Amino acid sequence: MLGFKQIATRELPCWVNVLKAEGLEKEKMLSELELIDDLLVLMKSKSLLNRKKNLKTQLEARIGLELGHKPANLNTR
Repeated sequence: MLGFKQIATRELPCWVNVLKAEGLEKEKMLSELELIDDLLVLMKSKSLLNRKKNLKTQLEARIGLELGHKPANLNTR
């Protein structure tokens, strides 16, 4: 595990306790924490929405991928 960008190490026990209460297995817990961390990074840098073309589409694709939706090909013009 490389570590998280936005979730501090001291916050992890709290996150783990919440996810354990939901009855998640370790692999699913890690997946959820990675998604939460990704979303926190995106929220922190939301000013990019005004500057970067197609960022909204990229965000939707990332969230859809986590939810099991087939992602759209973003490499087309």
